[in-house]
Amino acid sequence: MGLISLVGTAYLHASSFTVSPTRIPLSEKQRAITVRLLNTGDDPVTVQAHVVAWLLSANKDSYHDTDDVLLNPPIFNLAPGKPQLMRLGLRHISAGESEIAYRLIVEEVPPAPRHGEIVLRTVLRISIPIFVEPRGEARKQVDWKAEAIPGGMKITATNNGNSHVQVKHLDLLPDGSSTPPASKKSLEYLLPGQTREWTFAEEQFQSAPKLSLTAVTDAGNLSVSLAPTTR
Repeated sequence: MGLISLVGTAYLHASSFTVSPTRIPLSEKQRAITVRLLNTGDDPVTVQAHVVAWLLSANKDSYHDTDDVLLNPPIFNLAPGKPQLMRLGLRHISAGESEIAYRLIVEEVPPAPRHGEIVLRTVLRISIPIFVEPRGEARKQVDWKAEAIPGGMKITATNNGNSHVQVKHLDLLPDGSSTPPASKKSLEYLLPGQTREWTFAEEQFQSAPKLSLTAVTDAGNLSVSLAPTTR
């Protein structure tokens, strides 16, 4: 039986860069924007970027290739401590009655290891939301439902407005209860016309005739009273 040995220098490499802004607004009036990237690490890094269409399907984010948004340059080198400006712009005036969502994906292109090196590399990838504002007034309207399920409670939020809402935190407790609420951190976006679900495993909610829900969102705190349904 033969033995294979790897001879070389092994080390861990991790790059670091920042992108601003962290949320990109576009509209018929503002069809282009400049994005700034900065290499905060000690080594030069090659970065590539592309834009994908962003949808929500079956309670999961999904991404699809698109050419709706132009960007330049799509690939470049970042020297340590040096900024790079990247220009994004709408190819067409695509604003409609509802907001349109994309994501800017910025990621490191890892170099090939040199001869004799064994590199454990952490490849940095950043995803930035892009929102094309709807025509007319932006409306944020989230409708909530509670459904008792085996072992807990399912909370459903549907965005019936025409612009996104980011749900950052949820607190749920039976109406009038003095016990601490069950909490969930979220940081998830709810896009127009789409639905997300959260499951609370606490059985105390199943027998409660009414529930108090508080949601911390980027549109402010929302508090609602819910009468749970059953399957």
